[in-house]
Parts: sequence; C-alpha cells; structure tokens
Amino acid sequence: MRRIISGLFITVAGGLIVWYLTIGPGGGGNGGGNGTGGFPPIGPMIVTATPNPPVISRGQQTRVSVYVQDSQGRPLPQATVTLSAGGGRFNRTGTSTVSGATDSSGSYTGYWSCDPCAPAYVSEVRVTKPGLGEANAQWQVQIR
Repeated sequence: MRRIISGLFITVAGGLIVWYLTIGPGGGGNGGGNGTGGFPPIGPMIVTATPNPPVISRGQQTRVSVYVQDSQGRPLPQATVTLSAGGGRFNRTGTSTVSGATDSSGSYTGYWSCDPCAPAYVSEVRVTKPGLGEANAQWQVQIR
C-alpha cells in the first residue's frame, strides 16, 4: 500500500523537542473516508457558528449553521455540538439547548426562534471530539 507523508510537526515542551510525521494512505481522493482526507485529525479544532438570518422578528426562525474543522482546515465528522441560547427555543428540543453530531462535511444545523424575545441574544456553541478536546464559539441574533 502506498503511504503519503502529510507533514512534519515539532513541539517544544519543557525543553524537550518532540517531532513526528503524519502518515496516511496514498491514492488520492478522500482516503479513508473519515472526513479528514484519510489522515488523523490535528487539533485544536476550528469552530464557526453562523445564524441565517442574523436579524429576526419575534416568532421568526433562524438557522444556526456550525462548521467544525481540524487545524489543517479538514472537516471533522462525528464531533459533538451543543448549541445554547440565553432564551428562546430550538425546534428539535423545544428548549434553549440542542445537541447533535456533525455530518461527514463537519456541519451541524439547529433552528432557533423566540417569543417573547429580548433585544438580542449572544449564544454559545460547544464542540467536543475524542482526542481533540473542546472548542467554543459564539453566535448572535438580533431581534427587530
């Protein structure tokens, strides 16, 4: 089987220099089909959360799209995503919190609305993935 070296990584910790190579299967394409091009994911995770639309009226819904990548920009499937708002509710749970896993493209989507509403909500997204730890981001929705 052909193997490809994707990078040399050097870490300095307490005066000790540790280096390692990331090696994955060759052959092009997405490799092993784990959403990272056949290579093991490299932390820390990069998380973006975007509401669309970012400004809503009372009772209107916004779609919160979360995208999770490793530090090399490769999508991370099966990362656990938790969206938390300071009020309102997510359609799937009827509460201000919803959780699920990212798909093969590193994406997760939640649908949120409020009635009654505060003037704006700054809300949190928490992502965990075994071996990569935890990453956090915020998303904001304004109410007109």
